[in-house]
Amino acid sequence: MKQARKLLSVEDALEQMLEGINPLPSTSIPLVQARGRVLCENARARRSHPAFDVSAMDGYAVRSGDVAQAGASLSLVGSIAAGDEQTGAAIQAGETMRIFTGARLPRGADAILIQENARQDGNRVTFSQAAQTGRYVRRKGGDFAEGDNLLNTGHRLRERDLALLAAMGYVHADVHRKPRVAVLALGNELAPVGENNENKLPSSNSIGMVAFLEKLDCDALDIGIAPDNVDAIRKAIDKTEDCDFLVTMGGASVGEHDLTRSALEASGFDIRFHGVAVRPGKPLLFAMREGTRALGLPGNPVSTMVCAEIFLRPALAKMQGASVDGLSRIRARLTRPLPANDERQEYMRAQLAWDAGEQAYFITPFESQDSARLAMLARADAFAVRPPFDKALDKGESIDALLLDS
Repeated sequence: MKQARKLLSVEDALEQMLEGINPLPSTSIPLVQARGRVLCENARARRSHPAFDVSAMDGYAVRSGDVAQAGASLSLVGSIAAGDEQTGAAIQAGETMRIFTGARLPRGADAILIQENARQDGNRVTFSQAAQTGRYVRRKGGDFAEGDNLLNTGHRLRERDLALLAAMGYVHADVHRKPRVAVLALGNELAPVGENNENKLPSSNSIGMVAFLEKLDCDALDIGIAPDNVDAIRKAIDKTEDCDFLVTMGGASVGEHDLTRSALEASGFDIRFHGVAVRPGKPLLFAMREGTRALGLPGNPVSTMVCAEIFLRPALAKMQGASVDGLSRIRARLTRPLPANDERQEYMRAQLAWDAGEQAYFITPFESQDSARLAMLARADAFAVRPPFDKALDKGESIDALLLDS
């Protein structure tokens, strides 16, 4: 009688996957291509922002001492707008200059009086309000100064970060190289998406996995579908030598047609674990060969995507030098009771709703958690997490929830 494999806990499986992963080498890329990439060194400002004192409003630049009270009248000696290269512009006592938002403050000025509080008559301007030193003036370096450390190593760049880097004087960003990830679907029952074959299933996992990897800023290589044949799977695996990760989908269990393990071993991979106490995704397999890691995912579409979120996402994040925290976690109240859980950690597809009156999230795990029901996964916006041997829970009790698309 064949002895059952010992199942790893989710935590132990993750620890083994993450062990030894180092961030990929750095590369310098234009800012316009850097959204979602991870900084590999701290970013210090190469210039101050603003680079000089500027006006925050349309109005008049004055010496505050000249307009100590309402009713003061000054001589208008010029005008300055944003972008004007009047670096020598200046006002003396009793003088003012017309100024517009973003314009460099003329020397001698220390305040702005807005145009609504001024009346111009020829070359004289009378003010209906007293000036306050520094009012409506954006000081040099008021946002940040040259040399300030504003973004740290390991930060994943967002659109607003790219705008900040541009203002800091950067044209390129030094980021970690994207992980190269090969995607291989396994099974005689699969056909490429778009092929009209009523006896086969569209390889939907391939479409979903490539999109998932691109969302995580990886270079995804779809190497197609391999039939249930060890030699054919080996030939497909041989195409992945230059990849950092190989993701297989299907064939990870222990049935007669589940050949992922045998093919990986025949290709020189060392199996690190096979079987995790997780639902869905129990047959999960992880292997290594020199610099390439392989994750064998179950073929059921829900199992594929759940395991990708829980296991693949943090591993790829660590390769990119980013945080491995994974999906955002909150507490939510159940809208229906749940029975006691068994030895496997469960990730139940569910929908969340915010109750403004209760100031709390409420979560509804779907009645069916069948790992082949892709429509249910598409409807879900959260996983309700059940730890191993969790007690039965009543409606209204709180449970951990992982936010999808976070």
